[in-house]
Amino acid sequence: MNFDYIETCNCPPNCPCPFTGSPSTDYGGCHLMMAFHIVRGNFGSTPLNGLNAILVAEVPGNMRAGDYRTGVLVDDRGDDEQQTAMKAIFSGKAGGVFEGIDALTIDWLGVDTAPIKFSTRTRKASIPGVLEVDYTPINGFGGAIPELKNTRQRIALGGKLKCAQSNVCRFNNFGLQWDNSGGNVFWGRYTHTHESRN
Repeated sequence: MNFDYIETCNCPPNCPCPFTGSPSTDYGGCHLMMAFHIVRGNFGSTPLNGLNAILVAEVPGNMRAGDYRTGVLVDDRGDDEQQTAMKAIFSGKAGGVFEGIDALTIDWLGVDTAPIKFSTRTRKASIPGVLEVDYTPINGFGGAIPELKNTRQRIALGGKLKCAQSNVCRFNNFGLQWDNSGGNVFWGRYTHTHESRN
């Protein structure tokens, strides 16, 4: 599965969690949002090209310590078979790196569908009344975008995390509500199999 990815949180740029640090927030916890756009992929014989998903989690401390409260939203444009596959993948029931997130979760808040819009080209993700994300890449040396590589971040699997800052980052669903505007953003394109492990 080849996908575009945006990750936002309430840490200021740059978040220490890929280096196994604890969130650099006032209270030490994290409001995490992961957005996925599947460029090419399938689940068995079910094609998933072009579909989107959102994973959100409230984490009280270090990301590897667990106690996540987690919710998943998958693209309502998918048919029943595609939605079932997407829910299995992003809830961790199909294995792979998302199985690791499932293992860290103590409270599943819901797995549902939504009209998700997402593009790393426009640098935006949205669900009407639920999610609004807009970000700007950080301007590095010579105008290049800074990148982190070979971190412990489970989605990138050692690949490059491009660094950005959110202009707007709001979420309201599953009993979770936050405004992390101005917070950290990582983004990139990655490839997973359902057998991948963190």
